[in-house]
Amino acid sequence: MGAYESQQQVVVTCYRDNDGDNYGDPNISQTFCAVCGPGYVLTSGDCNDENMNVYPNNPEICDEQDNDCDELVDEGFDQDGDGFTICVGDCDDENPNINPDAAEVCGNNVDDNCNGAVDEGCCYLTVELPACRTVYVGYTPAASTTLTHTVTGDNGSPTYAWSNGETTASITVSPSSNTTYIVTVTSGANCTATATTLVESVDVRCGNNNDKVQVCHGNSNTLCISQSAVAAHLAHGDALGACGLQVCQPYQPAGYQMEGHDDLNMAIAESLDYRQLKMYPNPATDKITVVLTLENSLSSNLIIENSLGQVLLSTDIEPGTTRLDIDISQLRSGIYFLKEKSGAAVRFVKH
Repeated sequence: MGAYESQQQVVVTCYRDNDGDNYGDPNISQTFCAVCGPGYVLTSGDCNDENMNVYPNNPEICDEQDNDCDELVDEGFDQDGDGFTICVGDCDDENPNINPDAAEVCGNNVDDNCNGAVDEGCCYLTVELPACRTVYVGYTPAASTTLTHTVTGDNGSPTYAWSNGETTASITVSPSSNTTYIVTVTSGANCTATATTLVESVDVRCGNNNDKVQVCHGNSNTLCISQSAVAAHLAHGDALGACGLQVCQPYQPAGYQMEGHDDLNMAIAESLDYRQLKMYPNPATDKITVVLTLENSLSSNLIIENSLGQVLLSTDIEPGTTRLDIDISQLRSGIYFLKEKSGAAVRFVKH
């Protein structure tokens, strides 16, 4: 009888094992005499008693669950340490910069944020305008110019906004003074690009009533002739405007051919192609950067002239200099020429 009474005094705490994995829910317990009743086990620690594949010491698998109840999910499966595994959407578990929370990097042709799209939301729109154009006040055929841009990377339906209020792809302008024009092109949502050009205005009017036109005849003789006679002069090689005039875009009527006596314009054109000096940006606003070769990095100097050949700035070049920044913020908007002693000129636009 005493042995029976001793056996009745053995009390055990058991835990509800709802999923039958032999680990019970630590929050649901009951005491039993000697052995656990049906549906209860002695071992607790099951963090999900509704899933028989989740219990302490169970091997962790890549399934977005805490299989072994250590409060970690898919530990050991994050190969690149970015906090994401292939179980939870990491499309490249060998690159920590690629995961569902990463920002999309434009231009790398990679799905950085693992959403199945490459470079989504990126804007590759570019727009270009000619560096400058010239209009001639007083001679109607040359008093206006059409500004046409070049667009790349648009989605096929860009819109345009010009600084003068126009919204067409190209505009025709006739400024009476040097004017900067800006076009903003928009393609799709939040994808915009801008370009700027300078239209310089040259007044070629002459005569008592300003009803005649200046032309340079034979490269040395400035004439003041009637409107009706201009076309004939230009046809045989005379230039519009006074002799010595240097402009961004010399006027050339249809069928115009440079003749041998038009040496000035020819020399200017050649100097623009043969650039011993290299500079950027062009157009420029506050400063230009000049890149010097070994040949022109010897002791010398650089000068900046206006279209009339007047020297406005002069800068010495120290021996061995390969790069030089020049402040042009004090110059007015217009066309200028950068020259090095005995070297060719580089034309640039100041905005």
